[in-house]
Formats: sequence, C-alpha cells, structure tokens
Amino acid sequence: MSDKEKLGKFPRFETDREAEDFVDTADLSEYDFSGFMPLDRFEFQPKDASINLRLPRRQLDAVKSEAAKQGVPYQRFIRELLQRGMETLRLSASRTPSREPRPFRVSWERRSPGRQLRQSERL
Repeated sequence: MSDKEKLGKFPRFETDREAEDFVDTADLSEYDFSGFMPLDRFEFQPKDASINLRLPRRQLDAVKSEAAKQGVPYQRFIRELLQRGMETLRLSASRTPSREPRPFRVSWERRSPGRQLRQSERL
C-alpha cells in the first residue's frame, strides 16, 4: 500500500469556523491534498479598490443565500465567483488556438425588440 493510499480524505465543512477549528487541532499530514487546487491569494491581498454594482434584487438575494449556505460573507463569495470565472476564462483561452480577440462593443442605444442589427453594428 502506497503512502498516498494510507492518507485519509479531507472532510468538508459547512462554515469557515468549522474548518478553522478542525485545522487548529488536526494533524494535516494524515490527509491527502493531491486533489486540491492551489489557492490564488487574492483573498489575502488588500482590498484597495471598490465598485458599485447594480443587480436585480432576486439575484442579490440568491447570492446572499448561497453565501450563507457556504458560511462566508456574501461580498467574499462574490469575489470568489469572480476569481473562479476569471480562472475559467484563462484556462479556456490557453486551450484554444491563438487568435485575435473580437472587439467588445457596448451600444447604449435602445432598440425595439424586433429590430435587426445594421451591418455596421455587427461585430
């Protein structure tokens, strides 16, 4: 039996507090961490920029509810979602053949629902 097979599976925790209490008392050398992904240290960096983000009330309520289920503050949960999304973009960009990115253009003009885009508006 290899050393890796002797190691136990790391338990899941409902809250940060439970995880902290476990780590404070457990012998971590008894657990297999090979499946863990490295944590980007963004959460430990100083928060020196802020944004004002408008969301539909239902979406914000859903975010707060999910954050509460995971036992983390909702603003930290939003930062984690952003970080995961950026990682996914980075990974997918590294897997696809290199090509020039299409320009992103925002139009503030209101359009009627059935109106077709003019050729000049298409990307």
